[in-house]
Amino acid sequence: MTGHRTIKTSFLNLASLLLLTFYPCTSFGGETAPIQGLDRVKFGKVVTLIPAQVAAIRERNPSFGLDVFVAFEAQLLPEATSYDAFSKQHTDTPRSVLRTNVIHRLKSASATSSAAFLAEPSKGFKVYGSYWLVNGVWGLAKSEEVLNELAKRDGVRAIYRLPRRARPDGKPVNPAWIERADADQPAPPLDTLQDIDKGVGLELIQAPAVWRKHGIAGEGVVSAVFDGGVHPNCPDLVRAMWRNPHEQANGKDDDGNGYVDDIFGVNIGKKNGDIVPVAQTRNKKIKGPSSHGTICSGLIAGRGASGVLTGVAPRSKVMACVVGSGLCIDSLQYALENGVDIVSMSFMGEQPYMFRALWRLQAEHASAAGLFLCGGAGNFATKPEYRGKAQIWIPKSIPCVMAGSGLNANGERAPFSSLGPVDWSKVPGYGELDGAARVLKPDVSTVSQEITAVRFDKGRPEPGASGNSFSGPQLAGCAALLLSANPELKPWQLRTIMNETAVDIGAPGWDPQFGWGRLDCLAAVERVLAETKKVKEN
Repeated sequence: MTGHRTIKTSFLNLASLLLLTFYPCTSFGGETAPIQGLDRVKFGKVVTLIPAQVAAIRERNPSFGLDVFVAFEAQLLPEATSYDAFSKQHTDTPRSVLRTNVIHRLKSASATSSAAFLAEPSKGFKVYGSYWLVNGVWGLAKSEEVLNELAKRDGVRAIYRLPRRARPDGKPVNPAWIERADADQPAPPLDTLQDIDKGVGLELIQAPAVWRKHGIAGEGVVSAVFDGGVHPNCPDLVRAMWRNPHEQANGKDDDGNGYVDDIFGVNIGKKNGDIVPVAQTRNKKIKGPSSHGTICSGLIAGRGASGVLTGVAPRSKVMACVVGSGLCIDSLQYALENGVDIVSMSFMGEQPYMFRALWRLQAEHASAAGLFLCGGAGNFATKPEYRGKAQIWIPKSIPCVMAGSGLNANGERAPFSSLGPVDWSKVPGYGELDGAARVLKPDVSTVSQEITAVRFDKGRPEPGASGNSFSGPQLAGCAALLLSANPELKPWQLRTIMNETAVDIGAPGWDPQFGWGRLDCLAAVERVLAETKKVKEN
């Protein structure tokens, strides 16, 4: 079996990290920081609320529009060109080195900015907490006047309105699930996997060929699934769940990270480890209880315990993250601090332009710290209201977030699969540069129709789940195979390799239906093995 391959770190690589610098965002310039408007996007159009509408909503929800993220000026990658420049600068820097150093620098900048901000408290502004992935604080303003005063403060870059996060009590982790995970037999050896029904799609994207030919199946790699929860007692996932080595199921926050009993992952809103989803049984084809997050996890790391192997990387691990808000900054910070390699995000939303800028900033910071981000491209191609309009939204519209379009098991395009490209021309800080506004999305195509879905019970997984939600986890699985072959690959390298080795199935080159073509896990892994061998020989 092929184990992890590492690249030696030179003193030059380590020294290059000393060049990491935090910059103020000049494109947002002016003496007063902008405040995100109380607008919504619907069918590709921005709808701004008039004062009377705002007043009516605030009668029901007094904090509407006043729960905000205050971003400070000093950011690591504040401009449209910053991420590309960073990736070129750190071409030869190992991912493990970037992870350590970038997180350290982000946290140091946050501590400095937050201390300066909190040293002179703003009257009428309650701070919930400070953040480091994007240098800023989250809090509640008493009124619009308070927001206007905040916007005038030195060091404030922009103010983003965000929904308030509820924090109800969560369910405790069942100790029996932990005992079962410890007691269960390991998954079948790799040399027997060819005798197991592979489920829909795995053969098409050449995942089993990687296991058979190279003995690589995702060992040592962890993917976080940002979703509504993953059932840790699912037979096909019970041995695949990430385990927090510093936490016990005792109703306490043993590791002091702010989350109680986060054994298999985290529920950000509930501040604990309640990751168990509500069973979804509406799809009769699946023939048993399952959930969106559980199915997605099965596509990354499902191990075939119930008779059908569904995981692209069946020896990798999955962490469950129930996100607490539309921004996901808490979840991304949690993933980075717990050694996660990949994040699969099977959700999307139309967002105001300023909010898109905030999402992109946090995504590029996470990627700079070595976190590969991916997801499905969306299901809006057949909806009349989105014809001729943007169909791929946040977070998959961000250049560094890999987006997968959909195919059926025969390799034909799924009719619902959202079309590209993506436009950033109206987004502050990212649309002003020539050539930077049009982003080629989707990236590649994977199978998203009649997907085999793992279940909570011991029943045999059945095909029947459809939607581009299930393209993203296959990208995550392929990335896990690549990182198992070489764990030091950076996120931008993973995306480039998967795009360049894809099988072109549409118009020559990139096209808005298939991206660069059908994902080919074998070709991608063999590219990594060849390049890694070449580096070692030199």
